[in-house]
Amino acid sequence: HYQNQLHIQLINIHDLKQTVKTHEKRVSFEVSVNGGQTTDETLTDHENLADEFRDLKQTLIDLQSEFSIFVGSL
Repeated sequence: HYQNQLHIQLINIHDLKQTVKTHEKRVSFEVSVNGGQTTDETLTDHENLADEFRDLKQTLIDLQSEFSIFVGSL
């Protein structure tokens, strides 16, 4: 169970990392083209990425806690 969960979370981390890199390039492009401004859509995407990061972080914290309890019960 934990091996599967850790594998899934590793994939989620990788996917989020790639999405953040793409977003970072988009922000840099918009800032350079639009005199330091980004679009509302980009700002919304930025907030959504922040939410995804917080959710993933909490999932990892929960998984760590569950695993610690499991190991402690052995």
